[in-house]
Amino acid sequence: MNHHIRNLIKFIFAFWGANFILEMHVLKCLHSNIFVYCLIFIFVFPSCTDTRRDNPDIVIKNGLIYQQGDSVSFSGLVTDSLQGKKVEYHVLNGKKNGDFRLFFKNGKVEMVGHIKNNLNHGKWIYYYENGNIESEGSFQNDLPSGAWKWYHANGVLKEEGNFKEGKRTGEWISYDNKGTKLKSKIFQLSE
Repeated sequence: MNHHIRNLIKFIFAFWGANFILEMHVLKCLHSNIFVYCLIFIFVFPSCTDTRRDNPDIVIKNGLIYQQGDSVSFSGLVTDSLQGKKVEYHVLNGKKNGDFRLFFKNGKVEMVGHIKNNLNHGKWIYYYENGNIESEGSFQNDLPSGAWKWYHANGVLKEEGNFKEGKRTGEWISYDNKGTKLKSKIFQLSE
C-alpha cells in the first residue's frame, strides 16, 4: 500500500475514530487512489442543501443528514467543493442515494458512480485528468464486486481481475504500458 493511501487512511481514522472501521484487505487490493478519495467524500464530507450553493450548514443525527435548524431529514441534490474540486451527489431521506460525481479542478469528471443508502453500489468509473479511464468496476454494499479493470494514463489496460465480497478472486493479470502481459496470479477467496 503506498504512502498516500496510508496517510488518507490515517486521516479517516483520525476524523472518525473508532466508529469508522475499514477492512484493510480491501484497500490493499485496490490500486486506485481515487477509490480512497471516494471513501473520504462519502464518509467524511456529507454536506447537503436544497440549492446548489457551496458549504451549507448541515448536521448529522443518528446517521441521517439534516440541514441546520430542520427537524426533517434532508432530500435533494448536494453540490459542494473541496480543495477546488466540485462534488455532486443526491440525498434521499437523510441518506446519500443516487448518482455521485467528482470533478477535477479543470471541470472534467474525475469519478462517477452510484450510492445506495450511504454505500457505494453499482458501477463506478474513475478518470485521469486527461479524460482516459483510470479504473472501472462495481460495488455491492460498499465492497468491490465482479470484474474490475485499471488502465495506464495512456489508455492501455494495466490490470484486470474479479472481486467477490471485497476480496480478489480468480486470475488477476497485470500489463505494462504497451499492453504486454507482465504477470498473472490466481487468488482464492481465503487469501
